Amino acid sequence: MNDAKYLSDAKSVPVADIAALRSAKVNKLEINKPIADFIHVEDGVGNYQKGALNCQTGRKVALSYRKNSKKAA
Repeated sequence: MNDAKYLSDAKSVPVADIAALRSAKVNKLEINKPIADFIHVEDGVGNYQKGALNCQTGRKVALSYRKNSKKAA
C-alpha cells in the first residue's frame, strides 16, 4: 500500500483506483480469464488512464469486462 500512497501523492492517482486493480491470477481464478487491470501514468498531475489487458492474447479489454463477468457468474 506504500507504493499506492506514493503514486497517489506523486501523480494524483486516487488510492482507491490503485487498490481496485485486479491481477490476471485473481481474474483467472474468479472468471476463468487471465485479464489484468492496469493504470498508465504519464507526466503531469492527474494524467493517467485505467485499462485492462488479456494476458493470454496480449490485447486490451474494455473495463466493462467486470460487469459482464458478474452477470455470467
